[in-house]
Amino acid sequence: MIKLFADPGRVRFLTPAFILAAFIFAVPLFSASGGPADVLVKIAAFEPASGKFNCGDIAYSSLSIKNNLDETLSVWIGKSVCDPGGRWHDAPYTGPVTLAGGALSQSITLPWRVADDGSFKSGDFKVRMAVWSAPPGTKNARRYDFADRIKAFYAFNRNMEKIINISGIEFKPSPDCIKPLGNRGRLLWKNAARKDKDGSALLEITAGTFDGGELESVKTFSRGRFDAFIKIPQSRQAANKLKSVTGFFLFDPATEDEITIEIFNDGSRRVWLSTFIGGGDPAGHIETVLDFDPSDGPHAYSISHEGDRVDFYADSVLIGTISGGGATPKVPTGENMKIYFNSWFPSWKEFQPLENGDAACTGYATAIKEIKYISLNPGRK
Repeated sequence: MIKLFADPGRVRFLTPAFILAAFIFAVPLFSASGGPADVLVKIAAFEPASGKFNCGDIAYSSLSIKNNLDETLSVWIGKSVCDPGGRWHDAPYTGPVTLAGGALSQSITLPWRVADDGSFKSGDFKVRMAVWSAPPGTKNARRYDFADRIKAFYAFNRNMEKIINISGIEFKPSPDCIKPLGNRGRLLWKNAARKDKDGSALLEITAGTFDGGELESVKTFSRGRFDAFIKIPQSRQAANKLKSVTGFFLFDPATEDEITIEIFNDGSRRVWLSTFIGGGDPAGHIETVLDFDPSDGPHAYSISHEGDRVDFYADSVLIGTISGGGATPKVPTGENMKIYFNSWFPSWKEFQPLENGDAACTGYATAIKEIKYISLNPGRK
């Protein structure tokens, strides 16, 4: 096999916007070729990476192409992989590859190194390779053909196997991502992968950024009472007020049903209590103000979910109730909910004006000291 790698002077990385435009209209097939039969350049053979890989390993994928024109043509080859979370990762493209009229190329191989960080979950990866008329991402680049393979290879991420134990309940840091919607920064794996010396789990905010972190429980839970003892970052001084929130919520990844407590980190003592059915806008929503400073130490926040009613408590005092079933329910069924904690910077109007100077002036952290859970579903813990 002949491996043709990109000339260092020609290497470019595909931008996220370009990847979206390039792939959004493609139909994911087990093994597909995307161009019509009379396309100028066709992929004649496609061999995606296969097998199992660890962090730092290189996954090679190759193809050969045929020039259907009579004259010589120059093309560029791109490669991307899609991780189990649906995020695309791009390899450097190579080119130009010059083909005489009617010629079939030798095998062209592109590498992709498996990242050694928290940017993906262990699992199956999709591989896509494409042939372009110009460097991918440039203004006049035309995609001649593409080929992809679902579940081409498996990559194991040792970084994602870290378990944070809080009161006997196992949590794992969420992979690096820009969720939730409207986040001004990122949720970073490393910002949720550490415990304090007193055993509290930490959700750190990186100094000079809008980057926070998130923890999700390994197992799911049914309806019941969830108590979390949380200390949010101190943000009393005007110069240090964080336009961010600390979230304690129950979420079903399959249905996107959700029950949330969101504590403002800006010193205002504001709290939002919400329910969601299938994502989208809140089905129920309450805004209130706490009687205490949530940054002066761990305070107890509780979600009591039974039937079509959710009661919210702060230090054992009822601060809100959302109820309602029927054709337009306000409360999820809540049979397979994960427990989540996060700290992030929303772009909500309540934090406007939004300015670059809103970034954290120093490092901050939310601390989760303890969790208690009592199931209200007989036979399930």
